[in-house]
Amino acid sequence: RSHIVQRWLQETGIDCPLIEGGYKALRQTAIQATWQLAQKPILLIGGCTGSGKTQLVRQQPNGVDLEGLARHRGSSFGRTLNPQLSQASFENKLAVELLKINARQTLKRWVLEDEGRTIGANHLPECLRERMAQAPIAVVEDPFALRLERLREEYFIRMHHDFTHAYGDEAGWQAYSEYLHHGLFAIRRRLGLQRFAELTDTLDRALAEQLSSGSTDGHMAWLVPLLNEYYDPMYRYQLEKKAANIVFRGTWQDVANWLKAQ
Repeated sequence: RSHIVQRWLQETGIDCPLIEGGYKALRQTAIQATWQLAQKPILLIGGCTGSGKTQLVRQQPNGVDLEGLARHRGSSFGRTLNPQLSQASFENKLAVELLKINARQTLKRWVLEDEGRTIGANHLPECLRERMAQAPIAVVEDPFALRLERLREEYFIRMHHDFTHAYGDEAGWQAYSEYLHHGLFAIRRRLGLQRFAELTDTLDRALAEQLSSGSTDGHMAWLVPLLNEYYDPMYRYQLEKKAANIVFRGTWQDVANWLKAQ
């Protein structure tokens, strides 16, 4: 069947290579392709939560959106409405994306977001992780208020819209509320149970306000301390360990301009 499909594609002018040996051979080809392409230079985009790193990566012709491939945005609130793929499927998609981008241009280096070992349930291939650990980092340092607005748009406005669009107003609101509660619950031990309970109460009040008035302002009362007490200190600690790799710091626009000049 593969040969038949290949012939059909060739008849329409599409040259598609055929991998002999079935799925196991395909997996080995994908693993080998990822290893080979990961040997090219890598530049990481770093920054605290809400810095717009993913958007910056997506704008680069040599950017690879790892979070998009993983269908997860990395944080405890990072799930999307699309379920994550199996580990093998994620690795296969990553290999295909690397091959496609590499085929479109003369590639000097990859631009990736500074990620941990895992993105949700998927973990990065070790060959890529090893290369990323040695890679130079450009750090986005935007004002706190701007980061809050990005997070408001991403987690409250857009996710509410996506849930209600997918499930309807009532079921969508319930799913959206559960999504926010689950994100907070996932880090309860790191917050401490008392602080977790306090922020949960604040989240409940914010949801009640959003439901009655449509305003997302109430969410700032739990999001601000969550950033100040958990996410920002955690990322800064991780970044300190890689301080020698930092090659540029600036606002989102500064980093975007710097990338163009490279």
